[in-house]
Amino acid sequence: MSDDPDDLDDAPLSEAERARRLSARRWWIAAAAAIAAAAGASVVLMQHRPSPAKLQAAHDRGLAEAQIDDAAYGRQLTAALAAKAAQASAANTAQATQATEAAAQTAAASADASARDAAASAPAPAPPP
Repeated sequence: MSDDPDDLDDAPLSEAERARRLSARRWWIAAAAAIAAAAGASVVLMQHRPSPAKLQAAHDRGLAEAQIDDAAYGRQLTAALAAKAAQASAANTAQATQATEAAAQTAAASADASARDAAASAPAPAPPP
C-alpha cells in the first residue's frame, strides 16, 4: 500500500464513515430546503402587499366600529345608571312611606291618648233641671 491520495479514494469506507457522510448530506439538504422556503415565503409576502387605499379603508372601518362600540357602551352605561337610580329612588320612596306611616300611627296614638285624658279630666255634666 502506498500513501498516494488516489489510493485512499478507492479504499472501502467504514460503516461509521458512511453514516457520518450521509448525515452531513441530510443536514445540507435540510438547510437548503429551509433557505428555499424562507425565500419563497418572502416572495409571496412581498407580492401580496395591500394597496394604500385598502389600508386606509381598513383603518376607516376600524374607526367606525370603535365609534359604534363606544356609543353602544355609552347607552349601556346610561341604562345601567338609570336602573340603579330607579332602584335607589324606589328604596327611598319605600323608606319615606314607612316613616310617614310610623308618624301617622304615632300621631293617632297621641290623639287617642289626648282624647282619653280630656275625657278623664272633664267635669261631670250638670244634672238636667
